[in-house]
Amino acid sequence: MSQELEQFFFFIFRVSYQATLILYACVFSAARMQRPRLTVVGNAVVDHVLTVPSVKGFLLSEVTQAAAQPHLLGDGQQLEQPDKLDKLDKLDKLDAFDDKLQGGLLPDNELLLVQSNLEKLSEESQGGLNLVDFPARFKSSVIKRVKDDQLSLAVVGGSGLNTARAAAKHIFTKGCSGRNSKVVGFVSAIGDDFGGKLILSACRNDHVEPWLFVNDELGGVSTGECAILVDAKSRERTICCSRGASGSLSPESVNPLALVHESNSGPLLFATSFVLTTEPRFAVVDMLSLSHKHLALSLSSSELVQKSVDVRTRVLALLGQAKEQQQQQQQYQSDSCCIVFGTREEFQAFTSLDDITQCVEQVSQACSSRQTCLVVVTDGPNDVLVGGVKGHSLVAKFPVPHIPTSMIVDTNGAGDAFAGGFLGEWLMLFQSDELNHYTLVEKCVLAGLENARKCLLSKGAA
Repeated sequence: MSQELEQFFFFIFRVSYQATLILYACVFSAARMQRPRLTVVGNAVVDHVLTVPSVKGFLLSEVTQAAAQPHLLGDGQQLEQPDKLDKLDKLDKLDAFDDKLQGGLLPDNELLLVQSNLEKLSEESQGGLNLVDFPARFKSSVIKRVKDDQLSLAVVGGSGLNTARAAAKHIFTKGCSGRNSKVVGFVSAIGDDFGGKLILSACRNDHVEPWLFVNDELGGVSTGECAILVDAKSRERTICCSRGASGSLSPESVNPLALVHESNSGPLLFATSFVLTTEPRFAVVDMLSLSHKHLALSLSSSELVQKSVDVRTRVLALLGQAKEQQQQQQQYQSDSCCIVFGTREEFQAFTSLDDITQCVEQVSQACSSRQTCLVVVTDGPNDVLVGGVKGHSLVAKFPVPHIPTSMIVDTNGAGDAFAGGFLGEWLMLFQSDELNHYTLVEKCVLAGLENARKCLLSKGAA
């Protein structure tokens, strides 16, 4: 074989080899870019949204309807004189987070408890009425009534899922993910029913990877549902929720893909306090946090973080986890970030402090082992406050664009939309060397506010 021919074949081989390497690098890089970089753990539910003239009046009418039906004494006997309250000085409060008791007749002690608590509620309180301590069976009856109303609107919901969809849509809109790529994954449990299929479809349509455990083996628990009652005048929302299959999430049911990440991709885990109410679901968040470099939490509910010692303890455990990892693992990367979202009322309830600056300082100290800790405080139409911005000794303030009350359609999910926009922008920019820290946070806040604005001007959380 001539020397010229040998050189020709060698040239062809070298070009083919280099082309193969380039193709492999492109495919590998694309595969890494398509791996979810934000993992969200939350409840997956179907929201039934209904606008009513008076939320309190609507709920009292539900009590009236229940009282007109046969109901039971604690020993199972039918109550002959339901209007008399004697001999019922002790009312057995059901666990606010026990979803096992659904449907059926309302015992008289539950009925009287509901009526008594409703009369104490004030519709003038910001954020709608608080039904956390109401019996599970009463909340289930409210959900059924709202669901059956022809004027109600069924939308996919759940605080965590709202945030996941908002973040994914924000990233996709910005053109930072391919048509078929998904940079957000959602971990939860659903029932093998129409609601579950609705949630799966919504995830896929909004570019969210659905890491969902389908609960068709453990007694056939149905997908969770919520009744969202919107006050026609104030536009504030009141929520009755039954978490359903979401409550069955456990470490054993988590999709293994949710545990896999690229060590240099900076994966972020986001969870709401709603999933910290039970030990198995806290174990899921705890397990996932060990395989994610960055952490974001939402306090979710002022009543929840104030009344539940377990939830507060678990939030603090997650915030301080970086210190434990640093002590146990030499390879722990100290440049991790923690982001905590909440309203002014939620931070005040969580810390038992009135001064919001002191609230921010206390939460920041809880996650001081991380290089960056952002404490993001929303307060309706007032300024967004962010603690932990480098270069600012106190909290940084970001003004909220004015939206006329007459234009607001529904406040449901506005906080989730804000968190989704904030996290979506953060994922796109946090590794940029061209932005200083204040500019990064400012862009994230503006993205969150724009998402919240879109939510306020439409019905339903998405």
